[in-house]
Amino acid sequence: MKQFTLHIPKDIAGQLRECRVSVRASIHARLKGIVEDLTARLPVPKQLVSKQAVAARGPPMRFYVFEGYRVSYQVNPVTRRVVVLGLQAEPG
Repeated sequence: MKQFTLHIPKDIAGQLRECRVSVRASIHARLKGIVEDLTARLPVPKQLVSKQAVAARGPPMRFYVFEGYRVSYQVNPVTRRVVVLGLQAEPG
């Protein structure tokens, strides 16, 4: 079974490096958990997943880190990748 992999674009990796260590650790732990959970699920044969089905899944998924950061990501079951799309500080 091919595992899911995590992809963090260079610009977002740069943003992560600027965050406090506790924020980085929390974000990495959450992303690692997402990748491990997806890998543990039953595999989806590529022939059963169409490109339209991947595109029709709606807006990107997201989670919040306790210090006011929103992390947006997308799961692509065809390539078995979790791609981080954005890291944004939330006001308040």
